[in-house]
Amino acid sequence: MTMAKRLDWYRAKPFDLVVIDEAHHAIAPTWGRILEAFPEAYILGVTATPERLDGKGLGKPPASFEHIIVGATVKQLVAERWLVPARTYGCTEPNLLGVRTIGGDYDERALAACRT
Repeated sequence: MTMAKRLDWYRAKPFDLVVIDEAHHAIAPTWGRILEAFPEAYILGVTATPERLDGKGLGKPPASFEHIIVGATVKQLVAERWLVPARTYGCTEPNLLGVRTIGGDYDERALAACRT
């Protein structure tokens, strides 16, 4: 948002590469204004969320991504010993009756008392 508001200042120092973090937001009009200001720049979009909730694709302007590189999965990284296997702890059948909520979330202290 800050860059979109200061485009005149940035145009004086044109970029040849624009990196868009959270690239699943790149089809927003704000990004369109930024990318129009640097038509010769390469665009690199990175995201851990390559699918949008509204179903719109990422291959449409303003930010058109021609190729997608899919990284390794957690399972692959564990198998190759880059990550350790995860251990999870929790209640298999928590009784949430009487557990109050604070700001829309369950009270953590009350949840800690759940039993299997």
